[in-house]
Order: sequence, then structure tokens, then C-alpha cells
Amino acid sequence: MTSHDVPSRMARPGFAVLLFSAAMLAGLVAAAFVPGAPRLFGEVVDYIIIALVTLLFLDIRFKGAGHLIRAPRTLSAVMGMNFLIIPILAFGLTAVTVPGDSMLRLGVLIYLLFPCTDWFLGFIRVTRGNAALGAALIPINLLIQIALYPLWISLFTGDSLGSVLVVLGPALLYGVGIPVGIAAALRLGLTLVADQGKAEAFRAKAGQPVPWVLAGMIFALFAAYGREYILAPTEFGQVLLAVFCFFLVTYVLIELISRGLKLDYGNYSLLTFTASARNAPLMLAITALAFGEQPALLAAIVLGMLLEFPHLTALTWLLRRRRDRQHRSSQIGVQI
Repeated sequence: MTSHDVPSRMARPGFAVLLFSAAMLAGLVAAAFVPGAPRLFGEVVDYIIIALVTLLFLDIRFKGAGHLIRAPRTLSAVMGMNFLIIPILAFGLTAVTVPGDSMLRLGVLIYLLFPCTDWFLGFIRVTRGNAALGAALIPINLLIQIALYPLWISLFTGDSLGSVLVVLGPALLYGVGIPVGIAAALRLGLTLVADQGKAEAFRAKAGQPVPWVLAGMIFALFAAYGREYILAPTEFGQVLLAVFCFFLVTYVLIELISRGLKLDYGNYSLLTFTASARNAPLMLAITALAFGEQPALLAAIVLGMLLEFPHLTALTWLLRRRRDRQHRSSQIGVQI
């Protein structure tokens, strides 16, 4: 979902929340009133997941390695935040706000642990941050988090990594391996097209259907499992509290790290959104294949995603104000 058009649409206030909320409510209505809804919609979930993950991989750009070499401080801040500080924070926060070894807590953990590899780039562009470095980080973030997925599950459940891989291996192979193969074949086919301008235009538009395919997956999941996805008020409050505290603490940490490393505005914007945005679409897809029989787990991921977009919108407003103030200050300095 790294095309130029999709992130800008996803960065519009309320778009994602309305789209995914509507999909969730429509799924619940279908579960209540459509005869045989679990069987009917359960059969199409896997196909929607394959389509979604294929589109995500098809649109990833493997360019810009030079940007990584030229920004060691920012790269260290992003990697340290996403794969060291945030995991410690996530395990600590969920232990307090969602106590017990429940599937609900695992769902919140899965939502919090994995950095975004798609629409966060749109928010960086909107705030005029370092989008080139953000794009270069995408394949690295993606590979690391897929490799870490079984490890985090093993740490949470207490099962050995080997036994976790036995369970998750088929889901990862099916939910990641097949889409990667399809995306690779399509990419290879595009390189053989005579008019490379049209081929690049097609690939640039590959991410545009992603929000709608994701909404279709949410609809199918809720239609298939129906009322099992409805969280009790206490569970809803626990997820809300965990995600709210996560966003609050990460914002404070981002400010401290940015000031400590003296990051310029562009790299500050990059760190803000890569540490704040979570990879809910891909994790929801993989988790639905691995833990489809655990509705509360999947509901926690969807709820976290719904709460995320208002937060990212608020961050966009704050960063734009900061940039405007810096711009006005520089103009005053020039006049003086």
C-alpha cells in the first residue's frame, strides 16, 4: 500500500475509521440475518487474505538503500524504537491493562508489536517528512517483523519456538509464501512488457484497492463469526486503555529521542509515523489464518486499527503546526 494515491486517501481524517467500521457493522448484520453466514463467508476469507497480501507485496519498492547509509542516526532511532523499545513497552503495557494469558491480550500484543509497512508513508508525505528514507525502510521492516512473528508468539505463550513454528509454519507459508510468489511472478511479467511506462503505472496503482480489500476481509471475518466478535464492555475498555497508553507513551518517547539525537524535521516526521503506525492489515491477515478460531484475538486487532487512524490524524495536525512555526521563524530570521 505504498502507492502515491492510497496513502494520501488513508491520511484523510475519518476515511479509514468510517470504511472499516462500516465493514465491521455490515458483517455483524450479515451474521445475524443471512442464513448460513458462517459457512458462506468463512469459505471466502482465505481468498480475500491471499488477494490482500498479494497487493501489499506487489506495491513494495525495493529501492533507496543509499538513503539508509546516509542516515545512520535516524536508522538507529527507527530500528531501536520499533524492535527494542516498543516490544518492551508492549509486553509491559498489556500485562498491566489486559491481565492474564488471554487471547485478547495476544491480539493487542500482535497489534502493537509490528510497525506499519504501508500507509504510514502517506502521513509522512502529507507532513512533508523524509518519505524517501521511509520507503527504503519498508522491505527491511517487513522482513524483520515476519521473522519475529513466531518468536513473539513463542514468548507470549511460553511454548518452544519449534512447536510454534509447527503450528504457524503452514499459515505463514500459505499467507505469505503464496502471495509473495504471485507478486514476484507479476513483477517479472511487468518487466517483460514493452511499454515500461504503462507497466510502472499499473504497479503504482496496485495499492489503490487495498483499503477496500481490507474492508472486505473485515466484513467476511465478522460475517463468518458473528456475535463471537462482540467484546464485553470490560474487554473493550482493556483494549482501548492499552492502545491509548501505547500511543501516549510512544509520543513522549519519540519527542525525547528526536531531541536527544537532534533530528531535523523530516526525520522527526519519519520517526513519529513509523513508530506510531502499526501493521494491522498484514498481521490481521496472517493471524486470521493462524488463529481463525479465536474471534476475540482478531477483534482486538481490528479495534486497535480503528483507534489508530484518529491518532495518526492528530499527529498529522501537530506536525503540520510545528512545521508552519519553524517556517515562520525562519522567515523572520531572514528578514532580520
